[in-house]
Amino acid sequence: MYYEQAQALLDGATGVGGLDPKMEAPLRESIVELTKAMRVLRQRRYEAGALELASTEIKFTFDKESGAISELLPKSSLEIHRVIEEAMVFANAAVARRIYEQFPGAALLRRHRSPTSERFTRLVEATRSKGFEVDCSSNAALAESLKRITEASVHDPDIAFLAKSMATLAMQEAEYFATGDCASGGYLHYGLALGFYTHFTSPIRRYADIIVHRQLLDAVAATSNVNGVATGSQKWVSDTSGKLNERNRQSKRAQRESTELFQSRYVMQITAGIENKHLIADGVVAEIRTNGLIVYVPKFGLRGPVHLRDSSGQIKLPLSVLSGNAGDRDSFIGECSEFVADTKQLSIRLPMNVPVFQLGSPVLRFSVFDHVRVSLRVLETKRRRPPVYLTLVSQALSKTNDMRAYKSSLPSPRGLATAKSVDKGKSATINSMAQDSKVMPMTAAADDKPKPSKNGSDYYSVLEKFSEISLHETRRDSQPL
Repeated sequence: MYYEQAQALLDGATGVGGLDPKMEAPLRESIVELTKAMRVLRQRRYEAGALELASTEIKFTFDKESGAISELLPKSSLEIHRVIEEAMVFANAAVARRIYEQFPGAALLRRHRSPTSERFTRLVEATRSKGFEVDCSSNAALAESLKRITEASVHDPDIAFLAKSMATLAMQEAEYFATGDCASGGYLHYGLALGFYTHFTSPIRRYADIIVHRQLLDAVAATSNVNGVATGSQKWVSDTSGKLNERNRQSKRAQRESTELFQSRYVMQITAGIENKHLIADGVVAEIRTNGLIVYVPKFGLRGPVHLRDSSGQIKLPLSVLSGNAGDRDSFIGECSEFVADTKQLSIRLPMNVPVFQLGSPVLRFSVFDHVRVSLRVLETKRRRPPVYLTLVSQALSKTNDMRAYKSSLPSPRGLATAKSVDKGKSATINSMAQDSKVMPMTAAADDKPKPSKNGSDYYSVLEKFSEISLHETRRDSQPL
């Protein structure tokens, strides 16, 4: 039975595809009872301080005929997934205690060490900027803090997701170990809030589970050797644990790179027929860096850097951030200054000749959890796994809409422009910019021209007297990122 079929039965559906109608009633009864029991166990762990952390698993679907990627989406989480997960956690914890009783110095367990408070600095400061206080003194306190953030962010679930992601990144990696290698107090699994834990339920895909199965068989038979493997030897279990941890890290790297490869292929595929070869998507600022932002794109489960300052220190703020026109993402506002970045906010001062009456301040600010729009594209490269490059297009839609009047103050009444190369002493020649990609167009509010006022004049004519904004021609395609 598939997860989706089990979820349908749990939801009370009838006539579930792929199931014998005669089996629906008994299967539903069993699934409902299992779900009730696992909800109780899960609640007990949460009360003990278990954490509900966040990670992004990407689902790729392929066209059967062409083999092309037809869809890329973060995997949806069903309650039945959590039911089975809780049952496996329960079994793993029970087996961990049993093999420890038989092999107090050589049981193969899995621990998750408690992180230090310093590792949570970025999470604490970022969430505080949104009015949340995070208590990291214990796993129970952290779990309660994350729960409050989730409940307060129902209208913006990306905030809760990123907060949980930051908490996940602050954690130390879980690891296999032999119980004789550390004191009994060091067995704790911080994230699951369990005193004993191991991997037992997946012997078909993990060698660690095979060892644990052998140790459990030894424990049941009250021996210390199965099929010639010395499962009761601390040295052997200790050495094997180190190898398992290294292989586990390699597996995670391979999985991450595989996901990034298919994300790149997907972006390349859907932009192949577009002249500018870019895709516009909504994103959320996940992190502030000294040279820009890390932006998370929920629709594709993708995150990457957005550079706002190059290696020489020159500020590269796209004109599109002010205009709302994605076509201006490769033109940069000249003479920006005061680039200031800390763990929770990045600010850039605009040049004096930029009209800022609509912005309210000559300083643009980007904070963690801010919504932005980014351009995704894959540049031609000889690398086997070409990365997806992100370029900032604009701030949140609400802010973009407020900038219509600002857009009208820019020089060209037919849209914003890209500056040509400028000889010293000469002013920039402004040419019309190619229209934005049609794959995921900007909203009409961001691109429409301001409507004429009642007296027959419009913003373009009213603001024609503003001096031209200084632009530097820089094509993002030619810049090393």
